[in-house]
Amino acid sequence: MKAIKARNYKAELLEKIAPKGFHAHAFIDDLRMIKMPSPGNAISRILTNDGGWIELDSRNATVRTWGLVGRAQVLAAALAAEIGCEVEHLAKSAGFSADADTLKVTRVSEDTIKDLAAWWSARGYSATSAPDGCWVNVGRSRIHDTGDRLEIHGVLTDEAIAATILKAREAWDGRVYLDGYWTQHEQDQMWIAAQRAGIEIQNCKPSASAQAAWQREQEAVATTTRTISAARSAVAVAADVKAAAGSDLEALDRLPKPLQAFIVSHLDDDQRKHLSAQGVAFIIPELERFRRLGADELAEFERTGRTFTVPKPQHHRRDDNKNDLEL
Repeated sequence: MKAIKARNYKAELLEKIAPKGFHAHAFIDDLRMIKMPSPGNAISRILTNDGGWIELDSRNATVRTWGLVGRAQVLAAALAAEIGCEVEHLAKSAGFSADADTLKVTRVSEDTIKDLAAWWSARGYSATSAPDGCWVNVGRSRIHDTGDRLEIHGVLTDEAIAATILKAREAWDGRVYLDGYWTQHEQDQMWIAAQRAGIEIQNCKPSASAQAAWQREQEAVATTTRTISAARSAVAVAADVKAAAGSDLEALDRLPKPLQAFIVSHLDDDQRKHLSAQGVAFIIPELERFRRLGADELAEFERTGRTFTVPKPQHHRRDDNKNDLEL
């Protein structure tokens, strides 16, 4: 009696999510689990007893299947016929494992599957526990996770690759092994994604063009890093020039000698006062010119046999009535 009630209950759920008038009882023996839509979400999922999945999106009038091929395709075709759409089957397109030693298929315990679903959910993914493992929604693709192995069902999208890289980094000690047949384009996609994430990738042979593209990307990153570093350095130097012109001896001491000579020897008091009132953004483009003028001053000192010296900061108590140090 309990089994009959359970079967009838599943048929009632199927009738609720199916188009009006759909004969749900014809599929009563195929239903293992039905995940009803949540508020604001029109998508429902059906797991058949033979391990196939059906996704019914009533809002967009689409039907998808994935997992084992069997009764799910029959039920999906019946639903699609009522809706007036074609069934989209997400076939397995890629396989991954932690390493070559984990390729052997083993049964996954119920507790492990629950832990996998919780792991993905904690990282913002929609994950569903099933008897054969954890199924994760990644855009239009699905990931089948059994712990040490992943399978992509559907297109190998950037989202699916990103999810795989996340798994490798956080659960597989920063490595991933490509399982099964991979096209050269797919290998190149995975190899570059792994390089960007610092992941060790095995059983993957990137093309020469992919390696060249990665080299160009690295060079571009290095150039950007140098540019940012130079910009930050220029800001710091310009700030010291401004402060040194305003009689800050510690800032003056930090400057390279040509800029020290520019401040101390090339400028007069009025010019230093004017410079100290300028903004850093004004000074940055002038730094190279200031360096050249300071270098000329140093050359003149050397030509005339004089020694260029700058006042050093004195770390003592300043006079309460004197707020500025003098050059």
